[in-house]
Amino acid sequence: MRFTGMIKCVDRLGRIVVPIEIRRVLNINSGDGLELFVTDDSFILKKYLEVHNFHTQTHPKNERSMHMRSTGIVRRIDELGRVVIPKEIRRTMKIREGEELEVFTAEDNSLVLKKYSAVKELNLLAKEYANAVYKTTGYTAVVTDTDKIVAASGDIRLFRAGDTLSFKGEKIISERKAKLLGPQDIISFFNEDIREIKGVAVAPMVKGGDVMGALLVFSTKELGETALKTVETGASFFAGQI
Repeated sequence: MRFTGMIKCVDRLGRIVVPIEIRRVLNINSGDGLELFVTDDSFILKKYLEVHNFHTQTHPKNERSMHMRSTGIVRRIDELGRVVIPKEIRRTMKIREGEELEVFTAEDNSLVLKKYSAVKELNLLAKEYANAVYKTTGYTAVVTDTDKIVAASGDIRLFRAGDTLSFKGEKIISERKAKLLGPQDIISFFNEDIREIKGVAVAPMVKGGDVMGALLVFSTKELGETALKTVETGASFFAGQI
């Protein structure tokens, strides 16, 4: 799979423009049907007339093909190169209006689209920052984008990179306010067991009015203003790097 260097936004009708350069390379023309396949972290568009051969030919198994699932959905590409991403897929993959998607091409002439995460691009920095927060404060630190944990460090072994943000966690981060949560307010941010957690501080990373992710610290004791300032400072730092 090859990254094209292109990133495209989903419009309010759930459409994305397939770049003309890609349409030429993959021989995709106005009115062509594209069948949709999904993996755990991407969805794939393949020219419908080629799908029969794609299914029946023998291909060496690779990591992507082993996890790819057919949706049975075919969408037509219009004269402007736009194709509608079905609502079911947008809901499952949490693709919202204005969401940016990275454009890849594969050897089997398919188009692969993945959600772009500016925070995930800072993966190494996120790991170093989480480690630094843990070493200096003793808090378990978690850096997340709008969907998943990017990095985590600390004694509370409940958080792993790739864990998905819960609906309640998304809601708190989307409010764009730094918060302290005490024992009575604790929620499960990543569907973790919260019984040993007594304090949480969370601060969203906001860039240009958009929430890009968040910095959180967790403790087995109640937290105070120092923890809140820690996450606010970290979230501001990351927003400046994006």
